[in-house]
Amino acid sequence: MTFAGEKKGYYRLEVKIFNRNKHSVVASASYRSDQDLYSERDGETKSFRKHKVKPESFIMKPNHAPEWALDRNRLWNEVEKIEKNQNAQLAREVLLSIPKEFTDEQQRKLVEEFVLDQFVNNGMVADVSIHRDDENNPHAHVMLTMRPFKENGDWDSKSKRIQKFDSMGNPMFNQKGQRMTVSVKTTDWNSPEKLLEWRNNWAEYLNEHSKNNKIDLKFSSRSFGDQGFNKMPLLSLSRSEYYVEKKEKELAERAGISYKPKTYYAKQNELIKKYNSLLEKEDTTLEQITKMKDEIPSDNQIKVRNLIVQFDKENPLKDSEKSSYKFVKKRAKEDVDFAVARKIYIDIKEGNIFKKINSLQVKLDSMKHFINNVLKSEYNFDKGISFSNSFELNNGEFNNYVNKKMEEYKELDKQLNTLINVREQSLYEAEIVLKRETEKVNYAFENTFSDDIINEKFKSPTLRYSALQSILIDDIKPNINKNYKTQNSIKKHYDKLERIGSLKDQFILINNHMNRSLLAYRYHDKNINKWIKHKSGLSDIPINAGTHLISLENRELARKSTLQYREQLDELLPNVIEKYNLDEDLSLRQVAEIMSGSDVSNISLYGEKDKIFYKEKDSQSNDYQLKENEDYGHDIDDYNDPSKFKSNSDQIASSILDGLFTADNDHNYYKNKKKLKKKKGKYYTVDDNEFQK
Repeated sequence: MTFAGEKKGYYRLEVKIFNRNKHSVVASASYRSDQDLYSERDGETKSFRKHKVKPESFIMKPNHAPEWALDRNRLWNEVEKIEKNQNAQLAREVLLSIPKEFTDEQQRKLVEEFVLDQFVNNGMVADVSIHRDDENNPHAHVMLTMRPFKENGDWDSKSKRIQKFDSMGNPMFNQKGQRMTVSVKTTDWNSPEKLLEWRNNWAEYLNEHSKNNKIDLKFSSRSFGDQGFNKMPLLSLSRSEYYVEKKEKELAERAGISYKPKTYYAKQNELIKKYNSLLEKEDTTLEQITKMKDEIPSDNQIKVRNLIVQFDKENPLKDSEKSSYKFVKKRAKEDVDFAVARKIYIDIKEGNIFKKINSLQVKLDSMKHFINNVLKSEYNFDKGISFSNSFELNNGEFNNYVNKKMEEYKELDKQLNTLINVREQSLYEAEIVLKRETEKVNYAFENTFSDDIINEKFKSPTLRYSALQSILIDDIKPNINKNYKTQNSIKKHYDKLERIGSLKDQFILINNHMNRSLLAYRYHDKNINKWIKHKSGLSDIPINAGTHLISLENRELARKSTLQYREQLDELLPNVIEKYNLDEDLSLRQVAEIMSGSDVSNISLYGEKDKIFYKEKDSQSNDYQLKENEDYGHDIDDYNDPSKFKSNSDQIASSILDGLFTADNDHNYYKNKKKLKKKKGKYYTVDDNEFQK
């Protein structure tokens, strides 16, 4: 509501601090001034896309400050040199709204006088940039030094130690008789009282200059809520949204039609403008205000959204980051934020491609075993003659058969290496995006909850993101000093986030693979026994020798895979027992039952390894006994010297079976689930009790 003959002016004075661990003041000064600056801290030249309207930039300094303080490049490099502490405050920025009704000259005069009186005359160097890209939103960025200068032009200290006194005004001493001191600031620039003083004085300057310029505006440093207006600030648009809307405006102008916002937040801004305009009309009713209020974002939602956009503006994407974001967005098929970046990262790290790599690795190792242990032993025994007769291979075909297996091995190895390379590159791209999105979440969270006491668990970016989503989507500002599990507004967003697999999931997945491998072994073993019956005349069902050979191969691969998975379980067992506080005397079988929540069906898998296959018959019987790892007059290593056992067409080049294999890294992937713990014949839920970072 306004009064006759008086128009309320838009007031804004915001202050923020640039810290060394999060900001580069050289980069910030470069962006605000449109000037390329070289950063001695990281050896990079800071350069950003130029503003549509060139900023009006200038530096003001106290008389006792050195002349180099007027050199923007040197000024901020000197600041970063002197402020060496990781958490050091590098600079203070004051953001000032300027009346659009003022001319450019009037705007500069207003800013200059205020900055000189409030900051420069108090010992600060001020780097000022007036931005006029949006004719409806002229504003000034004032970057201020945090450390005073001595009268000789050297940097002064930010604090000093003085004598500590008791309540009676007497000097205090410690038990050793030494004077007790206390650290005090050398300036009051960081005090809340100083900020309040600057806010009140800015309103006075605005009112005085409006009066002198004969512009009928009245400004107040009180918030819109304090004034009873409850006006809402506009949402900041991202760079991409800004250019979409800019293009829409140009198209509308050329077509001679009214501009209509296209992006979501630009549409929201139109609603906010309508809401703010309603507040200035004399005949606006409470019902109209209430209805309109429900259609626009709240103050908290706007604040969080603007912080996210502000992070992107202050930290523009590097060329390397742009390609990474393009990769993640294409893979996700949606716009990228922390949740999407996390999902893609986990999917690449532990998802289908990783499962495929693990599967290929086990298959490759099993095939290696079949070639290097089974086929080599058969060859060492009698050049593969018995093996060939068993499977009705023609004379000399054993050599071709081995060559074929080696080619299959090489092709499988090629596929594995290709997948590993693809995964590593994809993971590299995803890590870049996730790291940046995590920094963005931390930035928005810390600025949103800067006045709140933060629970220790809210150091996790997953919970911080969930708390921000609670504000953005549900318009509920959570209590970050309480357990998140009792706050549904956080928990529902937290539960939607992709989870990293737990040790328990890892154990269960390997256990399932081991059981499936044993089933595959038994299936192929059954087919082999059909062949034995056929050859013995016990069955009239015709059996193809080639099918029998394939069954033998697959059985041996399944047998080796089963043993590999068993070895992996044995390696995990101590970690699982320690992680979930299980009895150290529990057997592998008992732990498997606790983790899976049911009794094991293949008991032999969890006992002695040489008895895992005790239920299975010898598929080759006495007629087709494989010679695996047996000594038949030649050590396996002797195969490197083929002269010891050359045999015409049965001869196999030693390079085929030796020296071609290398060990590969183990990998694991597992989806998060709750399992059951067996106690007194009953199963109880075992929780992970781990906090996802």
